[in-house]
Amino acid sequence: MREVHVNWFQKEVDSPDRKWSFIEKQGNLLKFLLNRHQWYYFPRMLKSHEFPLHVDIEVSAVCDMQCPMCMRRHADISEYGHMEFGLFKKIVDECAENRLFSARLSWRGEALTHPQFTEFARYIKVVKKIPNVSFLTNALRMDEAMSGELVDIGIDYVSISVDGVGDIYNKIRAPLIFAQVYKAIKTLKDIRDNAGKDKPQIRVSGLWPAISQNKEEYFRIMTKVADKIVSNPVKDYRIAEDT
Repeated sequence: MREVHVNWFQKEVDSPDRKWSFIEKQGNLLKFLLNRHQWYYFPRMLKSHEFPLHVDIEVSAVCDMQCPMCMRRHADISEYGHMEFGLFKKIVDECAENRLFSARLSWRGEALTHPQFTEFARYIKVVKKIPNVSFLTNALRMDEAMSGELVDIGIDYVSISVDGVGDIYNKIRAPLIFAQVYKAIKTLKDIRDNAGKDKPQIRVSGLWPAISQNKEEYFRIMTKVADKIVSNPVKDYRIAEDT
């Protein structure tokens, strides 16, 4: 029987202490540890949970950037747009009824393009009290007002794509520039810290080929504003995995 790799794509590149702090400061530690036990060991035991251990809810399939390495370039998702609140509420209500531990409010699109994003986030986190809620973003729309909302809502973590620093980032993520995204991350951190809160924890994720061109500088700069750093390889989405 062929081995199934779990979470093979992303690599941990940060220190164990920072990784643990990132987990601990999100709260719900016992629930997290139980969830991770089930996540990693149930597949090995050929066991399934009665309800998904984690749910990705793509609140928007729209994106405001055209990154060269993105899978969107090889998939026609033009017919999809923003999720309606009624559908979102139905999904979240079912998740809450089944005591879901974690949900992520993004997938292929940029979550912050949705004009109701903060309403969605507040509903799932504050009203329905899902223990762990996160989302991925390029931070183009993460201004001071948005950062304040994320802190107030208590989003557990935000993962921000930062592929290299300086000119390396600028070439990959145009029209965004590194100074702009760095300021957005720092603003979020400052608002959170000034409020005396631990959340949202801030994770930055970058393509390893971009990071590795000057990894010492990358870690020196990004550890000042990010709680955790992870990396991704460059994947050619035109090639299917063997089945």
